[in-house]
Amino acid sequence: MSAALILNPNAGNGKIKKELQHIKEIIESTYAPLSVYETKREGDGARLVKELESKVDLIIGAGGDGTIHELINAMCELKTRPLFAVLPGGTCNDFSRGIGIDQNIIKAAQQIATGRVEKVDIGKSEHQYFSNFWGIGLINEVSENIEKDSKARFGKLSYYMSTAKTITNVEPFYVEIEGDEEEFKGEAVMVVVGNGAFTGGLRPFFPKNHLQDSCLDVLVVTESNVQTFWKLFLSNFSDEKVIQEESILKFQAKHVKVTTSSAQKIDCDGERKYYTPDTITVLPRFLEVIVGNL
Repeated sequence: MSAALILNPNAGNGKIKKELQHIKEIIESTYAPLSVYETKREGDGARLVKELESKVDLIIGAGGDGTIHELINAMCELKTRPLFAVLPGGTCNDFSRGIGIDQNIIKAAQQIATGRVEKVDIGKSEHQYFSNFWGIGLINEVSENIEKDSKARFGKLSYYMSTAKTITNVEPFYVEIEGDEEEFKGEAVMVVVGNGAFTGGLRPFFPKNHLQDSCLDVLVVTESNVQTFWKLFLSNFSDEKVIQEESILKFQAKHVKVTTSSAQKIDCDGERKYYTPDTITVLPRFLEVIVGNL
């Protein structure tokens, strides 16, 4: 079975590129030949996916969340999709964590060579696909407020440093949310629609979420303070599917429509290009991937 590795050469501070020969030897024990393509600018990965569609059996994305988001969006547009795998090379690597891939790149390569194949859910909005989350409000402002040097120095911890600085300054907005059986109308400071469990390298919102449950998890937070987010943390230990407190609403749905009184910028797997309103759906078992301990 032939394979192609699409590499962001800057990923992991160039660590993947340094280990490339070793990685290639490991993967070619199962998938050969393995061709390597390096991206130079945004859009290169998507273009390569389209070019390789009918030429290889496996496409491996090597890079951070931005690289994987681009590749998955291109993969999901294909009529016939090759198998997909991930070599994690970014700060958080949320999708790779969600499918059980080791964060050590050599161990990840070994998992690609020996791992099992599963079909996983993908989220879809009106504009793009997502593997991890769709969000507005605080989650978007936290990402925008991260300083580049802070991210380089502190890694995924920088997201939580930014949250601590942003949490008391976020402005509420009016939102209407329609799910399959639940709805919400009122002011909120954050709305997150999750497909996977990981956001920012941890499981802060939906720790029990699973990429094969054929559902989206919806979180609405109406107050931005430390007490509210402590309640959210505690709610993650509940077995109930629907949790409602004064400032927190959680529910599951297959279709979610979000309308806001003023347009809110959408953070979709860390990419911020579009604005509300939006409609989000789950595509059950849509993408075939190599997984670790899923």
